[in-house]
Amino acid sequence: MRHLLTLLTLLLGLCSALQASSTTQPIKGYLPGYVVLLNGDTLYGTIEDRNLGKIHETLYDRIRFVENGRKRARNYGPKNILGYKRGNEVFRVYWLYTPPSIGKMFTGFIYNIEGKGRREFMRVDHEGPLMILTSEFEDDDSSYLDEVSFFKLPHKDHIIKTSTLFGLQTRQIIKYLDGHCPALATALTNNKLQNHYEVVQYYTTHCVE
Repeated sequence: MRHLLTLLTLLLGLCSALQASSTTQPIKGYLPGYVVLLNGDTLYGTIEDRNLGKIHETLYDRIRFVENGRKRARNYGPKNILGYKRGNEVFRVYWLYTPPSIGKMFTGFIYNIEGKGRREFMRVDHEGPLMILTSEFEDDDSSYLDEVSFFKLPHKDHIIKTSTLFGLQTRQIIKYLDGHCPALATALTNNKLQNHYEVVQYYTTHCVE
């Protein structure tokens, strides 16, 4: 009898632990976060924006959001919200326009003009006077997730790719600065900066009054 009571106690403890674990861990790819509606309201809950497959991840066209206190998920695309946060990553919606004959992987820039082109989620990798925005996409050949990063200055009507397979797009970045901050142009020309994070750090330190 004593052994039976001990076994029941262990089973009850195991069930309680499993139940606690299931309530504290994200379900599938859901992570805590929020969505910002078109009217500016913020709703908090859990978000899933990709399918965490066994082989590779795939992006959803619309994110899945479960508001705190609710059980059913609602789907939001770039046309429905201003942005969202999932875990530690923040995504915002930007208007993007690429000339029809040129794909975004091959052009040095994409127009960012309100109301022109398409609305797209962009991951905000650096917030500041010179921003880094990253577009995630599925590679046409491998179907694996890939990404391309862009610089954005607030007064410009376009964003530019930060780099290619061969490194920083030095000439394009200098052209994008349009004479602003000669010190940064010199540092780029002399290969003093190795990646786009070093560029924004230099810009913030030396180019902002």
